[in-house]
Amino acid sequence: MLRPILIAGEDFIEVAKACSQIITSRRRRLLFGPSTITSQDRRAYRPRTDTVVLLPIGDSISSVNDALRLINRFADIDDIYSPPFARAAVIRSSTERGFVEVLKKFEASGHFSAVYHASPGSSQGYLPPGPYFLCRDGIHQAYRLYEDTLDSFLFGVIPDDVLNLKRYIPLNLLSRNRLWKSIAVPSRLYSVRTPTTPLAGARMGIKDIFRLEGTQTTMMSRPWIELYGPNEQSADYTKKLIKLGAVIVGKTKMTSFASPEEPTDQWSAFWSLCYDYYHGFDSFRDEYSAKFGKKPFVSSVVRFRWDVGKDVTFQKYATYMKKLEVFRNWFTENVMGPDSKALSDAILMMPYGEPHPEYRDEANPSAGIFPTIAEKFISPILHAPQLVLPFAQMPYLSKVSGRLEMRPIASTMIGAKGSDLMLIKLDTEAFKKAGWPRSIQTGRYMYPVADNARNVGSVSGESLAAYETRQRAVQELQSEFGNKSSDFVCNAM
Repeated sequence: MLRPILIAGEDFIEVAKACSQIITSRRRRLLFGPSTITSQDRRAYRPRTDTVVLLPIGDSISSVNDALRLINRFADIDDIYSPPFARAAVIRSSTERGFVEVLKKFEASGHFSAVYHASPGSSQGYLPPGPYFLCRDGIHQAYRLYEDTLDSFLFGVIPDDVLNLKRYIPLNLLSRNRLWKSIAVPSRLYSVRTPTTPLAGARMGIKDIFRLEGTQTTMMSRPWIELYGPNEQSADYTKKLIKLGAVIVGKTKMTSFASPEEPTDQWSAFWSLCYDYYHGFDSFRDEYSAKFGKKPFVSSVVRFRWDVGKDVTFQKYATYMKKLEVFRNWFTENVMGPDSKALSDAILMMPYGEPHPEYRDEANPSAGIFPTIAEKFISPILHAPQLVLPFAQMPYLSKVSGRLEMRPIASTMIGAKGSDLMLIKLDTEAFKKAGWPRSIQTGRYMYPVADNARNVGSVSGESLAAYETRQRAVQELQSEFGNKSSDFVCNAM
């Protein structure tokens, strides 16, 4: 199995040989992905690393001009493809019939410095079109490296086998200045959206509470890391995301044992939560004590909840759960319940989040109890779907930057049990009718800033142009090639 090698994307400068070479770039950093694919081409691969585009030849693409038009659209869709990849091409076809003539046309066109043939029976025959690295041992997918300047990730990952998305390899790559982790993301051109893979192309980081085969779950706890090794299988939730087409790019940080580092209420919901929270880690505490002869260290909030949970008997737990059931039934009958047509006969809307800035260098209150139920706990108590909808921005003078910053203002929408999709569609149509942005930006501002009541403008001209260009390219590819072959349905997400 070939392990990752650091590669760059443009303005290549070769500093070593063959597959062990490291190439630098002034504008992009790419990762050389793992591969189990072997060379089975008409021409032997060169004894060094080449950048290539893989092109499928068939009913949709039968000429050099068809291929060039497809390549020109790659840049509109993908953040990894760049012109140097198109210096050479790997041509794959579903059949050998008539292929020799097509190959000769590509070689004689003068558009490519080299043309390689991937036989229909080889592993390359299953790869989607897009940018790749070609080496002596085969063809490898290209991954772009992004700097995690917000320090959100524990580590990035890439699949151990790109043709069998099951086991993942944790990456230990740093940015050029060695200050940030590098997160690898694959080309968007590799993802093909189908009715069974609606999340194809969606790059996702998963919280460290979810197991991912081949990586180690830390629970943000050193004792947990001491006790357990890498996961031998993924969590059901993770498996479902992968099955639906999600591209897992890494594991993100969280609070210790996923416990909010803030106190909550003392109602039945809290006592029952502490019971589950305490007994959910029984085996961890027992195994750690047996192996190391001491109790595991945990944060004060986790310790507080464990202390509460261990004093809750099963009989008390059953009583608390019964009280929650009574409240849930009353709420369903008198406030908001299912509807045969609308799925929910009412919608509950509330403000969400704090109205003031929360600074990371300000200590949270000591672990304790408050006699209230926060808006984030109503949904799990009711077993109801909940959406958090950021719709505005509020300016404030930051004590950190010393300038005006914007913080998000959000509301939350809760519907009856089973109304998940209805809430999403309702929210989408409401924002669309109001002319409000339906996606958020990365960077300093969540939305473009404008002088109005919400301090939110429409999508910026530059962002809108880029977005429309990508969407137009995707629609053209789908309309032109989608009806003939599913190989060319690419996603811009």
